[in-house]
Amino acid sequence: MKIKNFSLRLFVNYSSFIGLTFDEMRLKKNCWPQLIKFLSLLMVHIYAYILFRDYQNNNEGMNAKELSQNHFGTLIDLVSENFFPLAFIFSYIFYYRIGYSLIRSCDSKLFQTIYDDTSRKSQIISIIILILINISIILNYAGYGFWSLQTEYPFEMIIKFYSMTMILYSQIFNNVLCIYFKFAIRQLLQQTLQNFIGKKINDNQCLRIIRTLAKQCNNFHSSMAFFIIMNILKDCFYLLCSFIYVYLDKFSIIQFIILIIHFGLFVYWIYLDYDAKKILSNLFHQIQHQYQCKSMRQQQQQQQSSSSLKVKNIKQLIQSIDNDDDRLIAEIDKYLYLNNNYGSRKELLLIEMDELYSEDYHFELFNLYRLDQNFLIDFLAFTILYFVLIIQTA
Repeated sequence: MKIKNFSLRLFVNYSSFIGLTFDEMRLKKNCWPQLIKFLSLLMVHIYAYILFRDYQNNNEGMNAKELSQNHFGTLIDLVSENFFPLAFIFSYIFYYRIGYSLIRSCDSKLFQTIYDDTSRKSQIISIIILILINISIILNYAGYGFWSLQTEYPFEMIIKFYSMTMILYSQIFNNVLCIYFKFAIRQLLQQTLQNFIGKKINDNQCLRIIRTLAKQCNNFHSSMAFFIIMNILKDCFYLLCSFIYVYLDKFSIIQFIILIIHFGLFVYWIYLDYDAKKILSNLFHQIQHQYQCKSMRQQQQQQQSSSSLKVKNIKQLIQSIDNDDDRLIAEIDKYLYLNNNYGSRKELLLIEMDELYSEDYHFELFNLYRLDQNFLIDFLAFTILYFVLIIQTA
């Protein structure tokens, strides 16, 4: 897979190097090396899941069942034992299933104006971000006691270490990929708005860009939906664990930093989504203002023209159609529509495009639930209420 942009190429190549496979799940020429790699590492992660079943026995940190000996506490322990490895195994399969189309949607030619492949500054920033991601993974180990997963055989410890590293990396990688895409969309809309105000592009070119970006967003959202659902569930568990650690007076500075990193990335790309929608609304407003100005000028020109000319044209139209009343009415409506309603037609088209394409710029989970500031409030309220249920039934 040839990737044009350096930042995306760096992260995809690094992800492929450590174990992720971005491909299409179909038999084709030269697919066997990727397929063998996928199946081999899948077996490794399944074996690691079996080893992770002793997680709660070896971890000296939180045990929610001891805090609340009912279904609320039991559910948290079941999640910590099973959900993270299983979620990653399914995500790993989805990476192989739709990874190719996901990366292609991020490697659009339009993004080359935002991410300059030849810029030394952009390359340095990308490398620094990748280093910070690996530091964040180390902080996860240090903060939540994953180093305490001792086994009798060092080989099993290596498998656990590798699998947990991939679990932590995949979650951050999903958020970084969303930030990469949403930032490019916002910047492209901002450039389009500035070019339209500066009269460097006309309304048709502007609407064509909006339509193209909406299609890009729709493809990206449909490919990314499963991974975001997994991230949301993981973040929910992180937040609940943090509340419990605070309640047990075991919350450390490192765990606080991890919490900020997880939610900082998540909140930032939701903010980019919201900001892109604001720019899009402003862009539609500017186009509508231009149509209204054109419509006013057209009305002034029509008022200055002779009304007798319109009557003459209509009379000639009537004389040309003698016996077909339906055709006569249709032709008169068409004449009036083409000569008197240019601005209204354009505004109607703009309203239809606003209704049709604006929703594509929002991240919606399988077209069911929009991820915006209201979602963040609901998410925070749910985790707080669940934590209250745990401590109230302790």
